[in-house]
Amino acid sequence: MIQETYLKEILEPVIRDNQLLLVDVHITPQNRITIVIDSIKGVTIDDCVLVNRYVEERLDRESEVFHLEVSSPGADQPLKIREQYLKHRGRKMQIELLTGKQLTGTLREVSEEGIILEQEIPDGKKKNSEGKGSGIVSLGWEEIKQGKVIISFK
Repeated sequence: MIQETYLKEILEPVIRDNQLLLVDVHITPQNRITIVIDSIKGVTIDDCVLVNRYVEERLDRESEVFHLEVSSPGADQPLKIREQYLKHRGRKMQIELLTGKQLTGTLREVSEEGIILEQEIPDGKKKNSEGKGSGIVSLGWEEIKQGKVIISFK
Protein backbone atom coordinates (compact mmCIF):
# COMPACT_ATOMS: atom_id res chain seq x y z
CA MET A 1 0.00 0.00 0.00
CA ILE A 2 1.19 3.50 -0.84
CA GLN A 3 1.95 5.54 2.28
CA GLU A 4 0.53 9.04 2.81
CA THR A 5 3.85 10.45 4.04
CA TYR A 6 5.61 9.13 0.93
CA LEU A 7 2.97 10.65 -1.33
CA LYS A 8 3.24 14.03 0.42
CA GLU A 9 7.02 13.97 -0.16
CA ILE A 10 6.43 13.28 -3.85
CA LEU A 11 3.90 16.12 -4.07
CA GLU A 12 5.98 18.79 -2.31
CA PRO A 13 7.94 20.06 -5.37
CA VAL A 14 4.96 20.29 -7.75
CA ILE A 15 2.83 21.98 -5.09
CA ARG A 16 5.55 24.50 -4.25
CA ASP A 17 6.67 25.22 -7.82
CA ASN A 18 3.11 25.88 -9.02
CA GLN A 19 2.01 27.94 -5.99
CA LEU A 20 -0.62 25.41 -5.01
CA LEU A 21 -1.85 24.39 -1.57
CA LEU A 22 -2.04 20.75 -0.54
CA VAL A 23 -5.35 20.58 1.32
CA ASP A 24 -5.75 16.85 1.79
CA VAL A 25 -4.34 13.46 0.84
CA HIS A 26 -6.41 10.37 1.53
CA ILE A 27 -5.51 6.78 0.69
CA THR A 28 -7.93 3.91 1.25
CA PRO A 29 -6.77 0.34 1.99
CA GLN A 30 -7.65 -0.44 -1.66
CA ASN A 31 -5.10 2.20 -2.82
CA ARG A 32 -7.72 4.71 -3.91
CA ILE A 33 -5.76 7.97 -3.71
CA THR A 34 -7.58 11.29 -3.41
CA ILE A 35 -5.53 14.49 -3.53
CA VAL A 36 -7.23 17.83 -2.89
CA ILE A 37 -5.40 20.97 -3.99
CA ASP A 38 -6.25 24.64 -3.71
CA SER A 39 -4.63 27.94 -4.61
CA ILE A 40 -4.99 31.58 -3.62
CA LYS A 41 -5.79 32.36 -7.26
CA GLY A 42 -8.13 29.37 -7.69
CA VAL A 43 -7.57 25.89 -9.08
CA THR A 44 -7.98 25.12 -12.78
CA ILE A 45 -8.47 21.81 -14.52
CA ASP A 46 -4.94 22.27 -15.85
CA ASP A 47 -3.64 22.40 -12.25
CA CYS A 48 -5.39 19.11 -11.44
CA VAL A 49 -4.07 17.48 -14.63
CA LEU A 50 -0.54 18.71 -13.88
CA VAL A 51 -0.56 17.21 -10.37
CA ASN A 52 -2.19 14.00 -11.60
CA ARG A 53 0.46 13.47 -14.30
CA TYR A 54 3.25 14.40 -11.90
CA VAL A 55 2.15 11.74 -9.42
CA GLU A 56 1.50 9.14 -12.14
CA GLU A 57 5.07 9.57 -13.39
CA ARG A 58 6.49 8.93 -9.91
CA LEU A 59 4.43 5.96 -8.77
CA ASP A 60 5.05 2.50 -10.17
CA ARG A 61 1.87 0.88 -11.48
CA GLU A 62 3.76 -2.38 -12.04
CA SER A 63 4.42 -2.80 -8.33
CA GLU A 64 1.12 -1.35 -7.03
CA VAL A 65 -2.37 -1.02 -8.45
CA PHE A 66 -3.98 2.30 -7.52
CA HIS A 67 -6.71 4.70 -8.55
CA LEU A 68 -5.73 8.39 -8.53
CA GLU A 69 -8.04 11.38 -8.30
CA VAL A 70 -6.90 15.01 -8.04
CA SER A 71 -9.49 17.73 -7.40
CA SER A 72 -10.12 21.11 -5.87
CA PRO A 73 -12.20 21.44 -2.70
CA GLY A 74 -15.91 21.79 -3.31
CA ALA A 75 -17.55 25.14 -2.58
CA ASP A 76 -19.51 23.52 0.24
CA GLN A 77 -16.45 21.93 1.87
CA PRO A 78 -15.00 23.28 5.11
CA LEU A 79 -11.65 25.04 4.96
CA LYS A 80 -8.96 22.64 6.14
CA ILE A 81 -5.75 24.66 6.14
CA ARG A 82 -4.92 28.21 7.25
CA GLU A 83 -3.85 29.33 3.79
CA GLN A 84 -7.38 28.73 2.50
CA TYR A 85 -8.67 31.41 4.86
CA LEU A 86 -6.40 33.97 3.15
CA LYS A 87 -8.21 33.32 -0.12
CA HIS A 88 -11.56 34.13 1.46
CA ARG A 89 -10.83 37.43 3.22
CA GLY A 90 -13.80 39.77 2.84
CA ARG A 91 -16.28 36.92 2.40
CA LYS A 92 -19.09 35.89 4.71
CA MET A 93 -18.21 32.78 6.70
CA GLN A 94 -19.62 30.42 9.27
CA ILE A 95 -17.06 29.43 11.87
CA GLU A 96 -17.60 26.45 14.15
CA LEU A 97 -15.64 26.56 17.38
CA LEU A 98 -14.35 23.51 19.24
CA THR A 99 -16.94 24.32 21.92
CA GLY A 100 -19.70 23.75 19.33
CA LYS A 101 -20.65 27.43 19.14
CA GLN A 102 -21.24 28.77 15.63
CA LEU A 103 -20.34 32.30 14.56
CA THR A 104 -21.31 34.01 11.31
CA GLY A 105 -19.67 37.11 9.91
CA THR A 106 -17.26 38.59 7.42
CA LEU A 107 -13.66 37.34 7.52
CA ARG A 108 -11.61 40.53 7.95
CA GLU A 109 -8.08 39.37 8.80
CA VAL A 110 -6.00 36.20 8.78
CA SER A 111 -2.72 35.87 10.67
CA GLU A 112 -0.40 33.26 12.14
CA GLU A 113 -2.35 33.55 15.39
CA GLY A 114 -5.87 33.26 14.00
CA ILE A 115 -8.62 35.24 12.32
CA ILE A 116 -10.71 38.34 12.89
CA LEU A 117 -14.39 37.96 12.13
CA GLU A 118 -16.80 40.88 11.89
CA GLN A 119 -20.13 39.60 13.12
CA GLU A 120 -23.45 41.14 12.25
CA ILE A 121 -25.45 41.96 15.33
CA PRO A 122 -29.22 41.42 14.93
CA ASP A 123 -31.54 44.43 15.30
CA GLY A 124 -32.40 45.17 18.91
CA LYS A 125 -28.96 44.19 20.17
CA LYS A 126 -26.25 46.60 21.33
CA LYS A 127 -24.67 48.51 18.44
CA ASN A 128 -21.21 50.01 18.25
CA SER A 129 -20.33 53.71 18.60
CA GLU A 130 -21.07 54.41 14.92
CA GLY A 131 -24.54 52.94 15.34
CA LYS A 132 -23.77 49.99 13.09
CA GLY A 133 -24.74 46.46 14.02
CA SER A 134 -21.39 44.75 14.01
CA GLY A 135 -18.98 43.19 16.45
CA ILE A 136 -15.34 42.25 15.96
CA VAL A 137 -14.32 38.81 17.22
CA SER A 138 -10.72 37.65 17.35
CA LEU A 139 -10.31 33.86 17.24
CA GLY A 140 -7.15 31.81 17.69
CA TRP A 141 -6.55 28.78 15.47
CA GLU A 142 -6.71 26.58 18.56
CA GLU A 143 -10.37 27.63 19.05
CA ILE A 144 -11.56 26.90 15.52
CA LYS A 145 -12.92 23.51 14.52
CA GLN A 146 -13.77 24.52 10.96
CA GLY A 147 -14.80 27.37 8.73
CA LYS A 148 -17.15 27.39 5.76
CA VAL A 149 -17.71 30.08 3.19
CA ILE A 150 -21.37 31.12 2.97
CA ILE A 151 -22.32 31.12 -0.67
CA SER A 152 -24.85 33.76 -1.69
CA PHE A 153 -26.75 33.69 -4.95
CA LYS A 154 -28.07 37.27 -4.65
